[in-house]
Amino acid sequence: ADRKLALTAIVQGPVAPMGVYSQKHKTLADVKTGAKVALPNDPSNLARALLVLQQAGLVKVKDGVNPARISELDLAANPRKLKFVALEAAQLPRVLQDADLVVVNGNFAISSGLKLSEAVVLEKTPDAYLNVVAVKTGNESKPWAKDLAAAYRSPEFKAVVDSQFVGYMKPAFLN
Repeated sequence: ADRKLALTAIVQGPVAPMGVYSQKHKTLADVKTGAKVALPNDPSNLARALLVLQQAGLVKVKDGVNPARISELDLAANPRKLKFVALEAAQLPRVLQDADLVVVNGNFAISSGLKLSEAVVLEKTPDAYLNVVAVKTGNESKPWAKDLAAAYRSPEFKAVVDSQFVGYMKPAFLN
């Protein structure tokens, strides 16, 4: 909508959840006042990271704020006075030794050798974050688009997701 593109979703796919990782703390109870938290610096992932911190009970976002556009300015409460450092999302796994907590996109966590199961907190990923396969509106009924959607819904695709993408949020048809 922001780019005024005429797209139609044909199927959803799995997505790796965002996680809060730490080399310094095993639980959130260990996190002290004034702890340094590294977050993604791009707007959509920053918003998502702040929502993960809210899910974890570390911050409170003001009511009525567009969840896709949340920033540090939209926090109603930060009881532990966490200090936020915004960095390029792909670089976040590299600062684990420098920060108390690092909020990392699942794809960057996995590609850097982190396991989703190692996160101190793992995002309860809402359906809105699932990957979407979209085509130019008008192409959704074309045979190739139907074949593509069918491939995502196939038992073979489910088997790959179940074996190689453990911990990913999946659309209902893959559960």
